[in-house]
Amino acid sequence: ENIDNIGEGFLYEHIKTGAKIVYIKNSDKNKVFSIAFRTLPKNNTGVFHILEHCVLCGSKKYPLKEPFNQLDKCTINTYLNAITFADKTLYPVASPNDKDYFKLLDVYLDAVFFPLIEEKKGIFLQEGWHYNGKGINGVVYNEMKGAYSTPDAIIDFKVKEKLFNNGYEYDSGGHPSYITNLTYDDFLKTYKKYYTPSNSIIYFYGDLDIDYYLSYLDIEYLSKFDKSSINIIEKSKNLDKPIIFEDFYYTNEDLGEEKNYIQASFKLKFYKDEVKNIAFDILSDILTENQEGILKKALVDEGICTDVTSYIDDDMLEPVYTILIEGTKEDSIEKFKNILENTIKNINID
Repeated sequence: ENIDNIGEGFLYEHIKTGAKIVYIKNSDKNKVFSIAFRTLPKNNTGVFHILEHCVLCGSKKYPLKEPFNQLDKCTINTYLNAITFADKTLYPVASPNDKDYFKLLDVYLDAVFFPLIEEKKGIFLQEGWHYNGKGINGVVYNEMKGAYSTPDAIIDFKVKEKLFNNGYEYDSGGHPSYITNLTYDDFLKTYKKYYTPSNSIIYFYGDLDIDYYLSYLDIEYLSKFDKSSINIIEKSKNLDKPIIFEDFYYTNEDLGEEKNYIQASFKLKFYKDEVKNIAFDILSDILTENQEGILKKALVDEGICTDVTSYIDDDMLEPVYTILIEGTKEDSIEKFKNILENTIKNINID
């Protein structure tokens, strides 16, 4: 077995700001860098999604209109992205080329710590939302309108509202009905509070001179900030009893009589237990992965629905396991509950 690329891990803490820095040292020529911030939302305005877009619209050192697109075109990169999760925002890049790796890293660091969002309100209006004479427009606003055009997205949003009470009940991406509540002032206040070294984790990976990068990181960026504190993410309170509710979605399509969806979601309490996480992935496959999945087969054979899917949303402190059935009728809820409970109780894996 080839073990040349086994990594050695190092954890650093920046003395002045408390920023956490992780380095995985190995012989991989494809170098990786990322910086992440804890960004648990307090509402559905999508402020962290809008920030993710806006900081990549030019910075003090790189005052380009679209540096992200320029990097994609003008560097040798194997990965280039920015992602808003339920409770964090991540800016990852990768490249096998030393000069391009440094450039990618530097553009991203300058973008998150010194963006032009205070000097140029137009960035917020363009990426977030604005009135254009014909209605509401904006990159994130339009993106989330598209995301909420499907019934399953609407159902998932409503279910999270019921399951959580610690911030996960909000959509960090933003809900179209609430995005327009975000003001420019609140947008800037949120940036200043959350986009600090104290609230970050910085990650290096590959065959590189870590002493050089740590020194550069300190001199050019981290040392220019003071230490700050932010509340950690807390676990949500347990529900007193299972919640059952109905809601509605609207569509221009005629979906016929079997136009209903039923979703059952369960909070999982073992985020740090890798064995249980893997076991639940396997269980999900056993239940619904294909037509012979024992839950899917039981529901379809009984005529309850036309399709069944299940998945684990495990990018959070408290993962959620979801079972969604499509093409069902209004009177199928009790039948679905009974089949679900009986199937799970009678699972027998030899």
